[in-house]
Amino acid sequence: MYIKQNLLRAPFLPICTLVGSAIVVSLFYRGLEITLFALTMALLLSWLLITIWRSFDHGIAIPKNPILILLTGFSAWLIVTVFWSPVPYLSVFNVWWLSVMPLVFWIYTLTRERQQLLPVLGIIVLFMGCSLAIYALIQNFVLEQQPRSVFLNINLHAALLNIIIIPLAAYLLRSSPAAKAIYWGRIALWTGLFVLIYAVALSNSRGAGLSLLLGLVLLSIIVRKAAPGKIIIGIFTIAIMASIAAAFSWQYGAGSRLLSYVATPLSTDTGRLVIWDAGWKLVQSAPILGNGLGMFALLYPPLRAPMDQTTGYFVHNDYLQIWIEAGLPALLLIFLILLITLWKFIVFIKNNEVNPGDRIEATGWFAALATVAIHNVVTFNSYVVTTMILSGLMLGRLSQLFDRYDGVRYWLLKPGRYLSKPVYRVIIVILLLFPLTYFGSIILAITETDRAHAFAKQGRLDKADKSLHRAARFYPYADNILITHADLYRHVITVLPRAAKKEKEVLYRRALKLLIHAEGLNPLRPLNYLVRAQLFQQNPALTGRGWQTMAAQSYRHALALNPRYFHARLAYASMLLKNGQRRAAREILEQGMQYWYADTRHVIPYLLMTAKLRREMGDKAGAKQLLDRIRLLAKTTAWRRAPQSNTDKRLTIPGKPANKPVTRFQLR
Repeated sequence: MYIKQNLLRAPFLPICTLVGSAIVVSLFYRGLEITLFALTMALLLSWLLITIWRSFDHGIAIPKNPILILLTGFSAWLIVTVFWSPVPYLSVFNVWWLSVMPLVFWIYTLTRERQQLLPVLGIIVLFMGCSLAIYALIQNFVLEQQPRSVFLNINLHAALLNIIIIPLAAYLLRSSPAAKAIYWGRIALWTGLFVLIYAVALSNSRGAGLSLLLGLVLLSIIVRKAAPGKIIIGIFTIAIMASIAAAFSWQYGAGSRLLSYVATPLSTDTGRLVIWDAGWKLVQSAPILGNGLGMFALLYPPLRAPMDQTTGYFVHNDYLQIWIEAGLPALLLIFLILLITLWKFIVFIKNNEVNPGDRIEATGWFAALATVAIHNVVTFNSYVVTTMILSGLMLGRLSQLFDRYDGVRYWLLKPGRYLSKPVYRVIIVILLLFPLTYFGSIILAITETDRAHAFAKQGRLDKADKSLHRAARFYPYADNILITHADLYRHVITVLPRAAKKEKEVLYRRALKLLIHAEGLNPLRPLNYLVRAQLFQQNPALTGRGWQTMAAQSYRHALALNPRYFHARLAYASMLLKNGQRRAAREILEQGMQYWYADTRHVIPYLLMTAKLRREMGDKAGAKQLLDRIRLLAKTTAWRRAPQSNTDKRLTIPGKPANKPVTRFQLR
C-alpha cells in the first residue's frame, strides 16, 4: 500500500522509471557498447532535469556535507586532468564514466522524494539481482559456461551481487514478522538471500567471497545489540549453507580455493602482481599529475608480460589505476572520501540518540560500500556503471542518515530571486542539452560507422564513404573513425582498375591525410601505423623510392606500441617474405609467439604462417605443435582456410565480395 500510494504521486513515477531504467540499461554496458552508456547517462541526466525543474518554487537545498564536497572535488579534478592528456577525447569520456557515482549522489541529494524512492528501487534491484543469479546458475548447470550472468568478468558479477546481499541482510535484521501477509514475503526474501549468496560462492571469486564475508561480519558485529540474534544466526546459516552447496557444485570446490587464498594470497594471484608491477612503472612516469584518464590501456601494451592473459584495459586495482591515470590528487581525494565516510559512520553509531532501525539501515549501506571499497583492491568495480549507480544511491542515503542526526546546515539557492520561472527553466534545459548533445553525437557517429561497415561488406563503397564522412562530422575527435575511413580508401585503391591513376592518387593523399590527422588525435593507437604501412606497401609508385623503409618503420612503430599486435606481425612478415627476407620474417613472427593469444579464429593465419616457416627452416617439432593448436582452433571456431592468404581479415572495413568488381569510385 505504501509503495502504491507513492507510485501514484507525480513526478514520483517518472523518477522511478528513469532511475530503474538507467540501472537495468547500464547492466549491459561492458566497456564497448557506447550507445548503452550514452543511454544510461541520458536517463540519469533526465532525472536531474526533473529534479532541478521542480526546484524553482522551493529552492535548491545543498547540504554542507564533506562527502558531497569531496565527491565534487574528485570529479572537478578529473576534468582538469583532461588538459594534459595525450588523447583528450578519450579522457573526456572517462570523466563521465568515473563520475557516475558522484553524479548519482548529487541527484539523489537534490531529489525531494529520495526517501520514498529507495523502497521501490530496492524491489527493482533485488529482482534484477536474483535474475542475474538465476541466469548464472543456468549458465553453470545447463549451458556449461562460466556463471557470470551478463558480465564479461566473473568477479564483477559477484561484486554486484554483494552490494545487493548486504542491504538485503540489513533489511531482514531491521524488519520483524508482524502479520501473515508479510510471512510469505519474508520467505521470498530469505530465499532470495540464499540464491544470491549461492551465486557469489559459485562464481569462485576469492576477492568477492572474502569481501562479502567481511561485510556480513561487520554488519552483524555492529548491529548485534539492535537486531534479533536469531536473525543474525539465520543469515550466517544461510551463507554457510549456500557456500557449502556451491563448493559441491564447483569443479574444484569454492571453499578450498578461498582457503588457499587466505593462506597464500600472493602465490595464488601472480597474474595481478604482474599487471601491478607494470602499473607501478606507469605511476613513476607521472606520479603527481597522472598519464591521463583512459590512458592505461594505451600505455600498458609495451610493458605487458608475455603470458598476461587479461584484456589489458584495467589494472585490476582501482586505486592504482586512478593514480596512474589521474595522479596523486585523485587518489588522495578517494582516500579522503573513504576516511570521512568511515569517521562519520563511527560518530553515527556512537550516537545514543540514533534509533535501532536507522542504526541497522546505515550499517547495511556502510557495509555494502565497504565491500566494494575492499574488493576494488583486486578488481575494477569503479568502471562498472551499475555498481557505481547503486553505490551513489547507497552513499547518498547513508549521508542523508548522517545529516539527520548531525544537524547539518544547507546552502539554499532560490532562483526566483534573480530569474523568472520561464527563464530559469530555459537555462537549465540549455545547460543539460550540452551533455545530451555530446552523447547524442557519439551515438550518431557510431550508427554511421556501423552503416559504413555494412555498406563495405556489400561492396557499396560510395555509400560507406558517405557514412564515414557523416560519422566524422558528428564526432570529429574520434581517431578510430578517421583510421577506418583511411582504411576504406586504402582498400578502394587496391580494387580500382589500373587506368584510374588519378583517382588512386587522390585517394592515397586523402588516406594519408586522414591518418596524420588521426595520429594527432591519438598517437598511441597501433592500428593507425598498420594501415599506414599497408598503404605504403600497396602503393610503391605513389609512396616513392623509400616505400619499403617507410612501410617497415610504420610496422615497427605499431609493434612498439603493442608487441602483442599479431595483425601487424603477420602483415610485416608477409612483406618481408615477398622481398625474400625469410629469416627476418620468421624472427618477427617468433618474437610475437612468446605472447599469449586468445583462442579465436583471427589468430589462426598468424599461427599458420609461423608454422610454415618453422617447417621450412627445419623446426618440425615446433611446426607440429602449432599445427595441433590450429586444428583444435579450427574445430572449435568453425574456421576454414581461404583459397589464398588474405591478411585483410583484421580490417576495420572488410573487403567487398570478389564477384562485385569496382570499376569506379565517385570522388567527393
